[in-house]
Order: sequence, then C-alpha cells, then structure tokens
Amino acid sequence: MLTKDQCRKIWYHGNIAFIGLYSIFITTIFIRLPYIKNIPLFICNFPLVLSYLATLVDYYPSNISGITKDGNFYAALLIYSLSTSYRIFMLPFYLFSIVNLSSYICSNRKEYENSNYFIISSIILDNKKQMLLLAYTLEIILPVLLILKGLCFLGLEWMAFSLVIALLKYEMKNSYMKKAVRNIFYTLEKLLYYVPSLKNRFFMLKSLVQEKIKYKLD
Repeated sequence: MLTKDQCRKIWYHGNIAFIGLYSIFITTIFIRLPYIKNIPLFICNFPLVLSYLATLVDYYPSNISGITKDGNFYAALLIYSLSTSYRIFMLPFYLFSIVNLSSYICSNRKEYENSNYFIISSIILDNKKQMLLLAYTLEIILPVLLILKGLCFLGLEWMAFSLVIALLKYEMKNSYMKKAVRNIFYTLEKLLYYVPSLKNRFFMLKSLVQEKIKYKLD
C-alpha cells in the first residue's frame, strides 16, 4: 500500500515528466527533431496516467466503488486510450497539468520560493483563469474532433469517445467548465444568427444543455 507521501511524489514527478515530454513534442512542430518525433505517444502519456491513478489510492481498500465516481478515474482511462491517437488531442490535459503543478508549487512556497519553478508558477497562476477556460473549451471540442477523425478514417475511437463524454458529464459541476460551455454557445449563437434553418434547432439544444447542467447560458 502506497503512503500519501509516495502518492504525492508519483503525482508530482508524473506531471513534470508529461509536461516535459509533451513540450518536446510541441517543439518538434517547429523544429525538426527526428529521433524525438518517432517516440510513441504512449511514452508521453504514461507518466500522466500514473499521476491521475495516484490520486485514487485513498479509495483502496475501504471505498473501491468510489473510484468510479471520481473524475480522475475517467481522465486516467481517457489519457491511456488516447495514447494511440493524435498528439494534439492531449493539449487540454497539458494545460491542466501545467496549472495543477503550478498551484502545487505555489502552495508549497517554503519548499520552492528560492527556485525558478516558483517564479514561473506564479506567472502561470496569474493567467490561471484563461488557461483553464481554454483547457475546458478544448476538452468540450474533443468529442467533435474524435468524430471528425472517425469520419475521415472510417473508424471512431469508441472507447476514447465514451470516456470523454463520461468525463465531461462529471466535470459539468465545475464553474470553469460551465463558463466554457456558455462561451461556446455564445459564439455559435452569433455564427448561426443568419441561418434560420439551424437557429431553431440550436436554441432547442441550448435549452436542453442549460437544463442538464443547471446553468444559465445567456
């Protein structure tokens, strides 16, 4: 049985490893690094999967059923299932990791205040709201991207699609998620203003979503 300190270290180092590896992948978009480019996405995602799983250890063995009610459980499975997909699909989790790690570093000021980590983390937290809104927006768009990929390549990743829907359903109670949904509907409303044939269906969908998440989207 892992101790809380061991779980904390797994979470911490797992996030650092994922951020570092994914940052390298982003760099390869602009700079050609042939050896790095051929590294499987699974290598990048695995540390983050461990990080999410480390947060679930408290449920074992007294409340194993509680694991399935925790968003981190669905996030871990989703990240694992995306290991064979496009790297761009991991972008929202990259932003989440950066914000979460920065929050952790700033909350442990005595340990990190003399390091560059603390300075960088403080700057990141100054933009926390914008980063989280972007991350949740990208997460909402993810099912659409999976469907488009399935249509283009004649095969939907059903496991990833089901898991992202389950994760979104869990996160609808989050205030940032609700704001991201509202922003998306506001943008769509502006785009569909001059398309009467779609406008009525849009408002029906908007009312349905508003009722489900119990949040005013106007």
